[in-house]
Amino acid sequence: MAFLNKIAAALGLSQKTTVAVAKGSPENENWTGYRRENALGLLVITVDQWLRTPEASDFSNWAVVSIALPADKTSRGMPEPELLYSLNEFDDRIDAIVENNNGRRVACQTGLGIRDVWYCARSLDLVALIKPALSSFTGGLATVKWSTKLEASKLLPTHLESQLATNIRLVDQLRDAGDDGTAP
Repeated sequence: MAFLNKIAAALGLSQKTTVAVAKGSPENENWTGYRRENALGLLVITVDQWLRTPEASDFSNWAVVSIALPADKTSRGMPEPELLYSLNEFDDRIDAIVENNNGRRVACQTGLGIRDVWYCARSLDLVALIKPALSSFTGGLATVKWSTKLEASKLLPTHLESQLATNIRLVDQLRDAGDDGTAP
């Protein structure tokens, strides 16, 4: 990690930008998890690189599910473990509804007391499809609204964010394989 932090410092990035990749991204290797820091705080983002493909343009219906996270269940705008578990279960339910109707989840952004999850489909009304399921979530106020591919695409990592996420994944894999990081 020290090596990655030196790279980040040389590039003028804060340590928060480089330390830790979001765990729990969908298992598909096409997903990238990373952190993005902005003026208001830290955002943890997972995004499907599929958004960069021409096929993504064929999907004309986009929606974002937003959840206002309760302040008493967050720490610095991020969900505490119990709330995160509830959010993941809720995401799984919405994912199943959308996937059963030939749609897909394409991005998730968590931070600043809000969780946004983007979905897309070719020809169905995602807002109408998702809306009935929102009442099943009791961990915060959940809403759904229309979105666009452009809005979801803003979450795609920059080249540098992508490289740092890949580097961190590699360091994690080396550590998991027994490398203690002491060799130069």
